[in-house]
Amino acid sequence: MLRHIVFTYLVLMMSFTQAAEMQKLVNANGHFALDIYAQLRNQQGNLFFSPYSISTALAMSYAGAKSTTAQQMANTLHFSDIDDVHNAYKKLQSTLNQLQQGGHTKLNTVNAIWYEQTYTVQPTYQALIENNYATPDEIILNKADFHNQAQQVRQQINQWVEAKTQNKIKDLLKPNTIKSDTVAALVNAIYFKSAWLHAFKSSATQKQAFHLDSKQTEQVDMMHQTRSFQYMENDLLQLIELPYQRNDLSMLVLLPKDVQGLDKLEQQLNLKHLASWLSQATTKKIDLSLPKFRTESSFDLVKILQTLGMQDAFDPQKADFTGMIDSADKFAISAVVHKAFIDLDEKGTEAAAATAVVMSRSALMDRQPEPPIEFKADHPFLFLIKDNYTQSILFLGRITNPIQ
Repeated sequence: MLRHIVFTYLVLMMSFTQAAEMQKLVNANGHFALDIYAQLRNQQGNLFFSPYSISTALAMSYAGAKSTTAQQMANTLHFSDIDDVHNAYKKLQSTLNQLQQGGHTKLNTVNAIWYEQTYTVQPTYQALIENNYATPDEIILNKADFHNQAQQVRQQINQWVEAKTQNKIKDLLKPNTIKSDTVAALVNAIYFKSAWLHAFKSSATQKQAFHLDSKQTEQVDMMHQTRSFQYMENDLLQLIELPYQRNDLSMLVLLPKDVQGLDKLEQQLNLKHLASWLSQATTKKIDLSLPKFRTESSFDLVKILQTLGMQDAFDPQKADFTGMIDSADKFAISAVVHKAFIDLDEKGTEAAAATAVVMSRSALMDRQPEPPIEFKADHPFLFLIKDNYTQSILFLGRITNPIQ
């Protein structure tokens, strides 16, 4: 009897410890989410991303990091106070994937890694990844021939992402992202679709003005309903919580009181303030107007992560990922790309995102160095500056006289 009591106590303590570690991870991811938002917010226009997807893909990279590289990643991702990050991710991923609610809600997050077939994955890394990041019926570690078939592997990864996000995230990896010197690509995909607990009536949707600023307006499809919601307000903002079916998930909408108050609200947005605002919310009857919207965003996160303190991971001469792959070659993260999509209407919300962390060998350590190609700009030339992820041309010009 005593043995049974002791065993039950130990099981309960283990469950409590795991839950506490998962909560620490949720808190860490919250800080990281707002860190990323603070870096992205100066971009123009709509903005949408999945901090969970980004942190999960980076966590799989962190699992193979050593020395200063690991410490910088832990600090950037706010992992330093978590005893077992990877087990916490296992618990969190399992919890999220259990939130399927029949036909009302779909929520699925999956991970996969493709690695150059001529390398050997460290046994300890393989065991950690398979135990903590794999999902049932999914092969998480996949051999690939990056050296000879880089573009075919890129297409395979893109097809996997597209399938896991119900065709919402396409062409995550652009042609310039995967090359013959790629060592590994670590990918997370997340898909969400749910109906509102309180659906909007389509008949109540009307064209109304949306104020872009104090002078400009745009006619949009504005949804309407009047009922009780969790709500709070102060001098800065109004906050409302819109629950999805069964209340397991919800959307928070933070609306500045001032038409031009978004910048001030963004400056105030941190985890402490958000928790305080939520704690003040009470049930109120609300006359709600919310625009229908559909948007997608894509980012190259390398510079942002470097700004947040992850520097050695991107430096081929300093990066230490020896815990991941057994190799004499030095390699580092060469790209962190993210793409996200959301569609919100009267019935509910559909959203998807994917993140890829790409690792490549240092050109100085390549086994098959090629002779340099001469590029001698000694006559008039055209030039352009483009975003290598979207292939958007940002600047275009020409030089006919460098000293004119």
